[in-house]
Amino acid sequence: MVTLANFTFPPTDGSLPPDVVVDFHLEHNPTHVFAILHDVNGSSQIDITCEQLAHAVHRTAYILNPSGIIQRGTIMPFLISTSTIEYVVLLLGAMRAGLVPFPISPRVPIPGIAHLITSTRTSRILVGGSKFIDDLTSELKASLHESNLTTEFIQLPTLQDILSGLEPGHHGIQVIHQPFPSLQRLDSDSIFIILHSSGSTGFPKPIKWHVDGLFKNVINQPLAWEYTGSGLRVGTMALPTFHAMTWAQDENHIADLREMKGIIFAGSPLPDIVWNKLLKRGVQIYPMYGGTEFGIINEIHDRDNPKAREYVKFSSKAEARFLPQHDEDDSHELVFVNTKDHNLFVINADVDGRLAYKTQDLFVRHPQEPNLWKFVGRLDDQIVLLNGEKTNPVRMEAEIMKCPIVRYALIFGQGRNQTGVLIELQESVNHVYGAEGGRARPYVERANKSSFRYSRLVKSAVIFVDPAHPLPRTPKGSISRATALKHYAGEIDKMYEALEKGYDSESLDGIKPPESWADLTLVETWVKRCVTSVLGWEVDVAGDFFQQGMDSLTATMLLRAIKSALVSPFPDVHKELAAEKINLQAIFDNPTVRQLAELLVGLNANANTHLCSPAKMVEEIHAMIEKYNSGWPQNRPINSSAKTTKEESIVVTGTTGGLGSHILAQLLASEKVQRVWAMNRKSSVDNMKRHLASFQDKSLDVELLESKKLVLLDIDFEDAKLGLQDEMYNTIRKSVSIIIHNAWPVNFNLSLRSFEPSIRGTRNLLDLAFSSSGPIGLPRFAFISSVAVVGFSSPGRTLDEVSINPEEAATSIGYGQAKLVVEKLVESARNANLPSCIIRLGQQTGDKKSGSWNTTDWVTSLISSSLTIGSLPAAVGTVSWLPLDITAHSIIDVCTARDVDLSPIVHVAHQRPVAWVNLMSTFSVVLAPYTKAALPSVEFSEWLKRVNECAKAFQGPDAERYKRFPSTKIQNLLDIMAQADKELRTRSDVGDVESVGVVRLRTHEIERVSGALRNASELGQVDVEKWVEYWRMKGATSQTLHTVTVIGYSGSTFVEMRKIVFLSSSKFGRTRRPESREPGSFLRVAAVNHRNVTRAAHTTELARFLATLYTLLSNEFKRSVFFCY
Repeated sequence: MVTLANFTFPPTDGSLPPDVVVDFHLEHNPTHVFAILHDVNGSSQIDITCEQLAHAVHRTAYILNPSGIIQRGTIMPFLISTSTIEYVVLLLGAMRAGLVPFPISPRVPIPGIAHLITSTRTSRILVGGSKFIDDLTSELKASLHESNLTTEFIQLPTLQDILSGLEPGHHGIQVIHQPFPSLQRLDSDSIFIILHSSGSTGFPKPIKWHVDGLFKNVINQPLAWEYTGSGLRVGTMALPTFHAMTWAQDENHIADLREMKGIIFAGSPLPDIVWNKLLKRGVQIYPMYGGTEFGIINEIHDRDNPKAREYVKFSSKAEARFLPQHDEDDSHELVFVNTKDHNLFVINADVDGRLAYKTQDLFVRHPQEPNLWKFVGRLDDQIVLLNGEKTNPVRMEAEIMKCPIVRYALIFGQGRNQTGVLIELQESVNHVYGAEGGRARPYVERANKSSFRYSRLVKSAVIFVDPAHPLPRTPKGSISRATALKHYAGEIDKMYEALEKGYDSESLDGIKPPESWADLTLVETWVKRCVTSVLGWEVDVAGDFFQQGMDSLTATMLLRAIKSALVSPFPDVHKELAAEKINLQAIFDNPTVRQLAELLVGLNANANTHLCSPAKMVEEIHAMIEKYNSGWPQNRPINSSAKTTKEESIVVTGTTGGLGSHILAQLLASEKVQRVWAMNRKSSVDNMKRHLASFQDKSLDVELLESKKLVLLDIDFEDAKLGLQDEMYNTIRKSVSIIIHNAWPVNFNLSLRSFEPSIRGTRNLLDLAFSSSGPIGLPRFAFISSVAVVGFSSPGRTLDEVSINPEEAATSIGYGQAKLVVEKLVESARNANLPSCIIRLGQQTGDKKSGSWNTTDWVTSLISSSLTIGSLPAAVGTVSWLPLDITAHSIIDVCTARDVDLSPIVHVAHQRPVAWVNLMSTFSVVLAPYTKAALPSVEFSEWLKRVNECAKAFQGPDAERYKRFPSTKIQNLLDIMAQADKELRTRSDVGDVESVGVVRLRTHEIERVSGALRNASELGQVDVEKWVEYWRMKGATSQTLHTVTVIGYSGSTFVEMRKIVFLSSSKFGRTRRPESREPGSFLRVAAVNHRNVTRAAHTTELARFLATLYTLLSNEFKRSVFFCY
C-alpha cells in the first residue's frame, strides 16, 4: 500500500479483488471524498465520503441477496434507469453480495436484450426506475416467454432504501449495524462483471470481465495514472461527441474547457474542424482508445506537439500488431496479442500460434512518428467493390458531413460496381432533393476529390433519407451501418437497378447527344465530354482511356451513357440497332476518343459494321511492333558460354503476384543467388507490405523477405531509366547477370493499345540490358510470355518452340497480342546479340503447397459459375496445366543453367496432361460436400448457354449477378472456347489435343534443363482439394446450391421437364404453397399439362406458372432466387 496526502492507495497487484474494495476504503480512507452530488434544483451540494459509500454498498448487498441465499457467481442483469450514484452503488452492492452484475443498455432493441439474457442463461433481472423501463420490461417478458426461459424480474429498490443518508441536504452518516458477511476470495480468473458490445453489426455480445484483466487491462495501464494526485478532480461522462461539437461553437464554453488540465475523449473521433479549433484555442484535448474486449491501452504523448495529439501511442504493456489492408489509405487492422501484462477479455483469433483479439479497427501510421497511429474507421465499414478495389468510407463521409445541412452520411457499395451514399439532412431543412438537397452536392464532390476515382459518387448514387425513417442509431448514438443498409436495402437496390438500366442525363451534367450521329466532329466532341464527365478530368483525344484513369467501372458508366444517348430523345431503327450491338468490349477495343467516335459513326451508318476485324488487328500488331522495334545497338559481341558466374545478380519484375512471388521466394532461398532486385510498379501501398501480404497468402516463408540479398524497388516502367535514381540504375547495370521480366497486367478485356505502357516498359528493360557492363558481359534476358500469343484460330494445334507470325495472333485477345509484340522485340534483341529467351507459359494452377490460385482467373470464374447453375462444363481433350511453384522452378532452371546456351524460345507446360472430363469429375467429387450433390457435366457450349440464360434472367443488381456468374465478365474468351470445343467434337481423334481450343505446347527445350518440370506429378484430387479450399477461404466458391425440379404431367404420369437451379444464402422462404423445404432439398411442383401442347405454348404456360410460383415466395427469398428455362 502507498499513502499520499492522507490517502492510502489500495494495492494494484490483484491481491484486493474489486468486490471488497469498498471495505478497504472504509478502513483506510473513511473520510476521503468519493463523489460530490449537486442539487440541480438549487445550489446545494454534498460530499460523499468513502464511509458513506461503503455503508450504502453493504445495505444494497443485503437488498439484492437477502441473507446470502443466492449462490455466489450468479449473474444479475440490470435493466434500470437511475441516477449515476445510485447505479454505482447498485453495481458495487451486487459485487459485495457475491453476484455478477450485468448492466444492459435500455437502448438495445428488445431482440438484442433477449439475446443477452438467454445467452448468459440468467434467471433474475433487476428492472425499474421509469415508465420507459416498465414498458420495456413488458415487451421483454413476452419475448423471453417465447424462448422458454424462466426468469424472475426483481423491482429496483427505492432510492431511500439504497441511498439513505446520501441525498443532497442530508449531512449525517447512517451507520450500518451489520456488514454483509465476508465471502470466499475471488480468483484471478473469476468473473466479477459482464458488459456488452454495442451490437452495431448484429446482436450485442456479452463480454465477461475477469479479475486479472481488470488490473492488467485497465488499472495498471499507463492512462489510468496519467492524471492522478491529491486534490485532482476527474470527471467521467459518457457523452456522444456532438456535445464537444456544440461546445466548440461557443467561445465561453471554450474558455471553460481551456481552464481544465486536460480533456480525454473516446468512443468516436472528433471532426477535424472541431479538433483543430479546440487545439488552436489552447484546449488540452487528447484521444483515448480502448474496448470492452481488451481494456484501455494507450497513453498520453507529446503534450507539447498539438499536431500529433490526434494520433494514439499504444501502451508498452500491450503487444499491438498491425495487419495491412492494402487499401487507398494504407490502413492497418489493429490486433492485440495476449501477453502476461495484457490478459484479453475476448479471444477471437490466432496470430503466429498465439491467442489474439482482432479489433476490426483501422489505423494509419503517423508520417514521421512510426509508433503513433490514428484511428480511421472500422474493418466492417470498409467497402470492397466488385472489381476488388477497397475503400474506407469514413473519410468521404466526414467530408460530406461538413455540409451544414447534412446530419449524417453513410456510404455503401460492398460487392457492387460503384459506391453510393445515404444522406440524412438536418431536421431544420427541407428533406427533398431540391434546392436544399442540391446544396450538399459540392460537399459530395469534395468527398470524391478526397478519395480514389473508383470510390467516386455520381449524382444518381445519392439517396436522401426519408425524414420519417432516419438512419438507425446504436445505444452509443452512432449510426448502425449494417442495420441502416438492411433498412434501406430496397431503395439501394432500386438505385443500382436504375443505374444498370441506363445512365441518366443528369449524371452526365446535362450533356446532350450529338445533333447528328453521322458527323464525326460532333460525335468526337460528344464522346470527349462524356469521358471527361465520367472520369472527372480532361482527357487527351488521342490518348488511351485506360492509361488516363478509366477502369471497368467508368467504362461501364460510359457504355450506359452511349446506349442512353443512342435511344433518346428521338430513337430510330439505325440507332437502336447500334445501341444493341455496342458493348463493353467495344470500348476496350476502341479506347480513344477518335476510335470510339469513328465506331459510333460507322454503326449509325451500318449496324453490321465490325466492331473489330481480324485484318485491322493484324495492322495494329504490325504498327505496334514497328513503333518499338528500332534503334538496337550494333556490333555488340556475342557472350561466350564460357563466361560463367558462381553467384547470380538478378532483376525480377512483378514479384507481388502469384508467379512472381514464387520466383522471388525461390531465388532468395537459392545459394546460387547473391542479389535480387525486385521491381514493381509504384503503388499507394508500401512495397514491403505488398510482398508480405502476397507471401502470407501463398504460405511462403516471410522471413525470406528479410534477406540481405533483397532490394525492393518501386519503378516506373514507362520512364527510360525505370524511374530509378542514377546511382541505383548504374549499380544494376554494372552487376546484373539475369533479367526476368514477369510483370504484366492480367486483364483479358483490354485491347492491344491499352497494353502499350507495358510494351514500352519492356523496351526500357531491354535497353537496360544492352547498357549493362557486368563482369560476364550482357545479362541474360528472359521474357515470360503466354500461350495466348497464338490465339484460337486452329483448335487442336500443337506448337513447337518456334517464332510465330503476327497474323496468328489476330484471333487472340489484346493480352496475347501485346505479348506477341514483345516477343518480336525480344527476338530482335537476340539478333543484336543480347542473350535472350522467350518463355511461353501454358495455364498455371495454384501451387502444390497452398493451392493459391487467383480468384479472378478464368478457371476460377468457370467453377464459380458452375456452382451457381448446378453443372460443370464438359470439353473434349486434355489440359496440361502446371502448378505455379513448379513453373517458377522451371523458369529459374532455364535462366541459371550456365552449362548450356540459352534457348531462344522455351515452353513451360505439364508433361503429364489429364483429361478435361476427369478433372471436372474430380471437381464434382470435391465440391459435393458443399453442393449436397455431385454436379453433372454438360457440353461446354450448353453449359455456357445455361450460364448466359440464367445470368440474363437473374433479377438483381449487376454486382450480385457478377458474383454468381463471374464467367460472364470474360464472355468473349469463353465464347471462343465454346466454339473451339464444338469444332473439336467433330473430329475423330481428339484424345491428346489441348481442350477448348488452346494450343498444346511442346516442351523439348526445357526438358533438358529442368528436373522440376520432368518430375512433376499428374494433377489429381489432392490438388483440386487445395484449390477449392483456397477459393472457399477467399469467398470465390461459397455458394450454397438449392434445386427446384419443375415437372409436367401426362395423364397420371409425372414427367421431369427441366431442373432449375437457383442460389440462395438463406433457407427457403415460407410460402402458402408450394411446400417449403430446407436448403439442398428438392421442391417438386406440378407445372403444366404438356400433352398436345406446342413447344411455344408450353413455354408460355411454364413462364406463367413460374411467375405464379415467384409471387408465392417471401420477399426475402425473392431477392435470392432466379429461374431459367
